[in-house]
Parts: sequence; structure tokens; C-alpha cells
Amino acid sequence: MGEQAIKKEQILIKRTDNEIKETILKFLYNQYKKNRNIKISLDRAKKELKNLGLQENEIISNLENLIENNWIIKEEEEYSIFKIAERIKIKVTYLKIGEKTIKHFEKQPTPNTQ
Repeated sequence: MGEQAIKKEQILIKRTDNEIKETILKFLYNQYKKNRNIKISLDRAKKELKNLGLQENEIISNLENLIENNWIIKEEEEYSIFKIAERIKIKVTYLKIGEKTIKHFEKQPTPNTQ
């Protein structure tokens, strides 16, 4: 099966919101595991999530829900740059894994009580 056929197949697969949220959380958790307390720009996160087969509208709507429910922390930083004697402000949005997500992936298995 060619690469184009695989991409078409991925588009036809309808994922539930819960599956999409789990994909987003796993992605951010894996980023966190690589470098504790990492934050990733929203643009980079969207690009990498698209590489995992998610669509832009799926990413945005589910990210908003995860942020509202404290699974992900959204931080905004403002930078000033000078371009041709003019000061331009740039706002960059970062995503950071929430404590709730860390607990979700690092929960201890229940001891067997037999």
C-alpha cells in the first residue's frame, strides 16, 4: 500500500473526541518525559500532532477542552522585536502538561489483594 493510500485511509477513519484527547495528552506527556517541565509552542504542537494523523479542527477543539479542564496549561509570552525602526510585539502561546495529566499517566497499579 502506497503512502498516499495510507493517508487517505487515515482521513476516512473517524476518531472520537476521547481518542483525540488521549492522543494529544500522550504526545504532551512524551514531551514532558523527555525534559521535565517542558513547554512547547502551540504551532509546533499542532504541526507534530498533524504528523500523528490529526486534523487541525480536531486538534483545536480538543485542546480547548483539555485546557478548560486543566489537563493542559496554556501560557502566553509576549516578545518585542525591532524591525526597520519599528517595535513589533509578538505573542507566543505555549502548552505545558498539567498535573492532572501527569497523574493520569503515572498512576500506580492497584496492588493485588488475594
